[in-house]
Amino acid sequence: MNGKTVSFTRDELIMLSDGILSMMENTSKAMALIKNSEAHEILEKELERYCQLNNKICDMMAATGERG
Repeated sequence: MNGKTVSFTRDELIMLSDGILSMMENTSKAMALIKNSEAHEILEKELERYCQLNNKICDMMAATGERG
């Protein structure tokens, strides 16, 4: 990012986490409706990526002493 440091406020991190949790919930709902195994695998991989990203956001909150 061009050597610039990006920082987020506690509220911004919570907003990002809430958005990702919503995406995870919707992906899980879609997985329950889809019978195609290939599509199911794709959604499963995306769900894992969302989980990893949310964990990073939670780690950012913990690292700065900001806990939700």
